[in-house]
Amino acid sequence: MDYGIIGNHNTASLISKQGSIDWFCFPRFDSPSVFAKLLDENKGGFFCLPPLEKNYSTNQTYVSNTNVIETKIAGQDFEYLIHDFFPCYIKDGKLNKVQQIIRILKPIRGNPSLRFQFEPRLNYALDETRIIFEKEAILAKNDKQKLTLRTNLSINDLEKGYFVLREPTFFGMSFSDNVSIRTFAEARTYFDLTCNYWIDLLHKISVPDQYQEAVIRSFLTLELLTYKNSGAIVAAATTSLPEIVGKDRNWDYRYAWLRDASFAVDSFTKLCHFDEAEGFMKWIIKICLLCSLDLQIMYGVEGERNLEEKILSHLSGYKNSKPVRIGNGAYTQTQIDVVGEVLQAAYLYFVYYHYTKELTFDQWDIIEGLVEYVISNWRDPDNSIWEFRNVKRHFTFSKLMSWVALDRGIKIAQLFHKEQVVSRWIKVRKEIQEDILKNGWNNQIQAFTQYYGSKEMDASLLLMPYFGFLEPNDHKIKKTVENISKNLVTDGLVYRYRSQDDFGIPENGFLPCNFWLADALFLTGEKDKAKKLFEKTLKYSNHLGLFSEHIKPETYEQTGNFPQAYTHIALINTATLLTQNEIRKPVCKLKLEV
Repeated sequence: MDYGIIGNHNTASLISKQGSIDWFCFPRFDSPSVFAKLLDENKGGFFCLPPLEKNYSTNQTYVSNTNVIETKIAGQDFEYLIHDFFPCYIKDGKLNKVQQIIRILKPIRGNPSLRFQFEPRLNYALDETRIIFEKEAILAKNDKQKLTLRTNLSINDLEKGYFVLREPTFFGMSFSDNVSIRTFAEARTYFDLTCNYWIDLLHKISVPDQYQEAVIRSFLTLELLTYKNSGAIVAAATTSLPEIVGKDRNWDYRYAWLRDASFAVDSFTKLCHFDEAEGFMKWIIKICLLCSLDLQIMYGVEGERNLEEKILSHLSGYKNSKPVRIGNGAYTQTQIDVVGEVLQAAYLYFVYYHYTKELTFDQWDIIEGLVEYVISNWRDPDNSIWEFRNVKRHFTFSKLMSWVALDRGIKIAQLFHKEQVVSRWIKVRKEIQEDILKNGWNNQIQAFTQYYGSKEMDASLLLMPYFGFLEPNDHKIKKTVENISKNLVTDGLVYRYRSQDDFGIPENGFLPCNFWLADALFLTGEKDKAKKLFEKTLKYSNHLGLFSEHIKPETYEQTGNFPQAYTHIALINTATLLTQNEIRKPVCKLKLEV
């Protein structure tokens, strides 16, 4: 995944190491694509400005402590920079999200001749996109949309397919003439405002000295995956990047999973970024109110429930990995663990981190309703955290999160003096715990297993000490962590499980599980092993410090949708755990340069 991500809290775009815009959906994360070369090299569309000369090198970084990408392209007689970003800035106390991508080119050495490769393919390249060269702009149109590209270059020169870069140049790409920039000075102003916006955002957080760079990049990436209008966080910016290249484990991750809630609230709070944690929590509460507790596992960023899955058969897929899917059929699944994660987030919000001293009637109604749902349904089989499509079982992790739901519900009720439910809930909590100890524990192999009666290991059970189901030094916890370390780890990569699922046997490591194992090792006293695993995992990032979801063990190639929120959330939580005794420092004390 040699890509960087830019965005504006509404949508995002991926820029390749060569400076090509290969993925962009507009106006939201889950909207149809404008550029989708990522999913089809020939049909998808892209926007690239490479030199005519064939021999050149590229180097890509982020402008320090920002989400502005800088790509340096150099040949024997030339060198130039490309800065890519969406304008974001604060004005009169409000966030301005300008709906356009700006590209600024700056010659450093020589006057290189560059190709002008502007090939948008609107609406997932499903229909024809017409390119029209006008006097002051270039238009890309289909029957429903019009994309405008403005620049300070001669449109006549661009129509020839190349131009000479003699002076600083900009391209501004927008779906509205009202926000299109028209001069280089405007582009440069937006550059400064945007860099300052990201840097100022970092002033609000505190990070440990150790692992500082990885934590800051993960935080900034999560910001890019946050839809500010609602507070939702999408799982990733992409769809159909395969878990296994060449196969069909390809899903649309441009939606918000409730499962991410507790971990996201925890990670933002640990960095002292309270606004984002509070925003996500408010989104969850809003979803619960709108749905009358008829919860799905995922939603659209504005709370949309219907995420019907479709296949785009005309696209060849990432490295010919078909099918390309939009929508996600898993939204109809039963995953009881999600309720536990929502109540864990509520517990962190109301009890552990004390975001508020008040609990409204509606909020208590939600909490009580969710706990009662678990009481009525925890004995039922479900599709599990791993979203098995054709299998329902009594998964141990789902039972664990049912216990978490009762435990956190009890703690919230006790804090806000809701004693009328506490004694009954305590009895159910004990019942669930005893059920897990009896049926989830396999005495023969000395471990908690994937589902009742099985011998299969499952890395989700590494979260048992995190959620406090048993004490970290408990024999059963230690043996489970030990067995997972022996049976689900290959070359330093942790697999979710090794058993057969709907699509075969998993072939790649699952990066969040690496961080979960590091957490479990640390909590059970294996602190040196935890640190060693964490530092090894950090090396799996791409050139910009970004992580996908999976890693192929033979090549250490990143696979799966990108960048992956779950992975970056887990990274932050592990980094703060491993450095829990260190003094946190506000980022404003760091050296910030633009």
